[in-house]
Amino acid sequence: MIRSIMLALSGSPFTPVASRYAVEIAAAHQAKITGVSFLDVERLYRQMLPVGAVGYARAATTETVTTARRRVAHAVTTLAEAAAEASVSHSTIEREGDPIELLIDEWRYHDLTVFGLRGLFDYRLVPEPEDALNRLVSAGVRPILAVGEQYRPIQRILVATSGSLTSAKVLKRYLQMGLWPQAEIHLVHFGPASTVMRRHLERTRAYCETYGAQVASMEALGGHPRPDLLPYADRVNADLIVMGDSARSLLSRALFGDTALHLVRN
Repeated sequence: MIRSIMLALSGSPFTPVASRYAVEIAAAHQAKITGVSFLDVERLYRQMLPVGAVGYARAATTETVTTARRRVAHAVTTLAEAAAEASVSHSTIEREGDPIELLIDEWRYHDLTVFGLRGLFDYRLVPEPEDALNRLVSAGVRPILAVGEQYRPIQRILVATSGSLTSAKVLKRYLQMGLWPQAEIHLVHFGPASTVMRRHLERTRAYCETYGAQVASMEALGGHPRPDLLPYADRVNADLIVMGDSARSLLSRALFGDTALHLVRN
């Protein structure tokens, strides 16, 4: 069940699509949207200015801030119009400062966070994407729906499962939220195939079906999810990838960057 959605309004090219998904989900679940707009102006002006080009750098920074403000303002207006058309309740929080700290602070009052893939990284809002993702997820900001630059109806969902308890928890969370109950599910496991893993996939399919979900395929494949998951997603024409990682991995920049960050960037 979803009653409160947090939508990051960064003003990036991904923001309109993120807003569209948020409004659709809110309309289906009678949920409220909180649009969070942010701009870290102080950090932009604190950046080291190149020697001999101080005037140019200040002018360029001012132009960047002005452009970002305009795009964020447009995102706020667009959300208001879309929410009104769909009869969805919404509010907007507009602040300046560290966007990650703001999202972490607001997360405690929301069930789902929606933002664009790489959207938080545009316009120099966040200096290091790896650190930003680690800070969000390790602070408990999850689940996160990160969307692409082009809208697509969610009809086929790829669930990457490892057989771990954490993997099961991710699938449970997805099914319990009931975001797209009519979409077909494709289950995949990367790594050594075994009788135990095949049994796990069978039981996972049965569990999905208790929620009325249609499992269209399930496969145990060799390889590693970092290089192989996206090509497999193309193969099954997936519209959404559902995956998580262990707490240990999420707190490790190297492991987190090797999997989730690769998916976000690609």
